[in-house]
Amino acid sequence: LHYYLSGGRIAYVPVDELALRLQAQIQRQKDLLARMERYEGSVDPLEGFRMEYVIQRSRLSLSEELKFGQNVVRMQVTKWTLLPEPDLVTESPAQALREGSRFYQSLLSAGPTATLTMWVYPDSFEASAEVKEFAHRHGYEVALRPLPIGVPISGSPDGSKSIAQ
Repeated sequence: LHYYLSGGRIAYVPVDELALRLQAQIQRQKDLLARMERYEGSVDPLEGFRMEYVIQRSRLSLSEELKFGQNVVRMQVTKWTLLPEPDLVTESPAQALREGSRFYQSLLSAGPTATLTMWVYPDSFEASAEVKEFAHRHGYEVALRPLPIGVPISGSPDGSKSIAQ
């Protein structure tokens, strides 16, 4: 599970759900994408976040060309960025840690083996400490991903994986 902490407040980030929408969008546009070297697009907002992405064509290795043929094209998402929408609903730590909150409900739906990744801006380190301690008390592992002000949540195939603490 992913969470966004900014302004001392927390919001659930639907990374997996947006990725599924991206996959469906790619499937619908595969003929167009196969003709392009590079494509930039976005996925409609979900739960207050919009996903922007870049898809690029990459060359097949010689062994892949021999196996699949020269007319096969490999397209790869080389970058994705999650941008909060103006209508993003956030909670204070006090609200989030109460039963029935959006944060609490997301934990219940994920189950006890989920790892929480918290994307934290400098103005929310204190809030992240509260939420992290609560999560640990309830058996969850937490990975903190500090972000500088103005830098959005993003990823790529070359990015690093979150490590729980």
